Amino acid sequence: MSDMKWVTLLGSAIAFAISPVTLIELILVLGSKRRVVNSIVLTAGIIVSAFVGVMIGVGGAKAVGDTSSEPSRAAGVVFLAFAALLMAFAAWNWKKRADTSERAVFTKIGDMGPKAVLLLAPGATILNPKNLIILISAGQSIGSASSGAGIIVPALLFVVLATSPFWLATAYALWGGPSAEGHLDALPVWLMAKNRLIMAIVLGVLGVLLLAKGLSALIAG
Repeated sequence: MSDMKWVTLLGSAIAFAISPVTLIELILVLGSKRRVVNSIVLTAGIIVSAFVGVMIGVGGAKAVGDTSSEPSRAAGVVFLAFAALLMAFAAWNWKKRADTSERAVFTKIGDMGPKAVLLLAPGATILNPKNLIILISAGQSIGSASSGAGIIVPALLFVVLATSPFWLATAYALWGGPSAEGHLDALPVWLMAKNRLIMAIVLGVLGVLLLAKGLSALIAG
């Protein structure tokens, strides 16, 4: 694949990696009562779900015989629509950034066991419209530029990069020792105190990324 191709996939991977929903789930799971097993289960579920989403996109590209390595104009319009929505939510959260009220769902996730945590993975990936579009778009780009066994390597590399916050955090929970335990215990408290501000920043960055991706698709189309 060309250098430009990898730049396109890198943007999609970053957009997925900083998704607010998945990051919040990760932080809460890392602060849960069974953090090690829960983080392993969530990470495995996110990786598998993300790979499935990418392969759906690959299959779609092959089915329509798409030979373009860039997102379509239709995809560009969708990206722009999501960018506008995300920026609106970012502005709303920014206005409410002083709100430190605890959310019931935060406590509920912290009390979950592995089976319940596993169900969070598809909800944050292939059942999340924004993330599903990102994964399918990446899969379409890979499918249009590769064939046969050549699809697997870029697909896996994309998934590894896109899910890096999860497997890096899980590795830290497993091998970080006592210092990691202290840091991870403090994460949910920090999230509850700063959740509005975090959402505003992450949604804003994600909105800018999707805006750039949408404009690029429209210009290229």
